[in-house]
Amino acid sequence: MDIKNLLLHFLIILTISQISYANNNCPKWFPMPFSGLVVVLPIYDESITEPDLDCDGIIDTLDPDIDGDGVANASDAFPLNSNESVDTDGDGIGNNTDTDDDNDGYSDVVEIAAGSNPLDANDIPANETPKRIFIIGESTVHAGWWHSLLIQPADTYGHNRILEGWGEELDKYMKDPTKVYNRARSGSDTITYQAPVTDLPYANWPGMINRYWDTTVELINSTNDSNGGFLLIQFGGNDSTNNTILEFETELEEYSNKAKALGLTPV
Repeated sequence: MDIKNLLLHFLIILTISQISYANNNCPKWFPMPFSGLVVVLPIYDESITEPDLDCDGIIDTLDPDIDGDGVANASDAFPLNSNESVDTDGDGIGNNTDTDDDNDGYSDVVEIAAGSNPLDANDIPANETPKRIFIIGESTVHAGWWHSLLIQPADTYGHNRILEGWGEELDKYMKDPTKVYNRARSGSDTITYQAPVTDLPYANWPGMINRYWDTTVELINSTNDSNGGFLLIQFGGNDSTNNTILEFETELEEYSNKAKALGLTPV
């Protein structure tokens, strides 16, 4: 190739680098003979203006597999991410990225090494025992005995429903229900939960007595099995103390730090 053709070849390559793609960013490739060489030029396809993520020639609104990963949109937990398609524990992190696919507290690496199923939260390493779960919070977690007197209107099937907090039902879904300790107290917040109830008649109500932070710490220490555990914290706000958002966040952070000091994972 003489110097003239070489310079022309350089100008063509330089022009290629300046070509912008169409709206869908999908290039149109074709060979172009030049001086005995085959030059492949990415020329944008102006005929397609709607998005086509996987550049398969089918616009996204009509494509049954938008990201082109081989998994249909309807079955793909991440239809716009070709690197992910499954999210076993529903935490928003795809299994290819998630280090604990079933969110049972044991990493996939640990489970595979131990022979347990990393995709089944109920299958944990054989040499491990279920971790303790402690719950602190307010009425969304603990209804209090007096809520049992409040019956919601019958549903469409004619069933009456007793008001309860989710913490009072959590143990039914655990492998070992005895490891769940609901220490939440209806009507409390991050400030008032630090002290026992003194207002009558609430102070004498079953389910309200001795539900505060110090007694919860005593229970955590008395049940310590060196297996760690979790502290689930559910406070909607400092509505009874009228603290600021910043103060509320500070209190939550303090509970979190206290949980860590007790060997628990705050949630």
